[in-house]
Amino acid sequence: MSSSALSRQDVASTHLYRAVWRWHFYANFKEFTFAAALTLASLYGVAKSQAHQSSIGDLVIEHAWSRETKATDDVAAGFMNIVNNGPEADTLISVTATISDKVQLHNMRMNGDRMEMFEMADGIEIPADATVQLKPKSLHVMFFKIKDHPKQGDEFHGTLTFKKAGTVDVEFMVEPPDAGME
Repeated sequence: MSSSALSRQDVASTHLYRAVWRWHFYANFKEFTFAAALTLASLYGVAKSQAHQSSIGDLVIEHAWSRETKATDDVAAGFMNIVNNGPEADTLISVTATISDKVQLHNMRMNGDRMEMFEMADGIEIPADATVQLKPKSLHVMFFKIKDHPKQGDEFHGTLTFKKAGTVDVEFMVEPPDAGME
């Protein structure tokens, strides 16, 4: 037998080595692909969540949203979280929106056995180092005589004006008609 010829044992070892290498490569390739997909998905989620938040000074406005309305509705409500990371309180004093020329800040309260809505004429205080939630059946933005009826998945533009921080632009994302009712 010449020195260049491979024995059966050498050939079997080579095939075994290749088989183990292929298995190892494909097993790791699947794990790598899965990890890469998770990383990309999380980066997309972070980018999307950061794209749907606004800030001015120490205030961060998170997830401004509204519900889809029927074509016959003439009012809509807006909701969001306002985070004050600063050492001083501020006050949300007004809101504007492209879907309405008349916008008010509201709250809800119980009057006997029924809930009623009332305007917060002096605005909504955002305490220092706190988060204020504007949510259904609580503090919220009220859009009157709405000019447009955006559908779920649409967005509309608004501006929030704070007593100290000033004015910041927001995009209200339109959620399903029953959003926030859980």
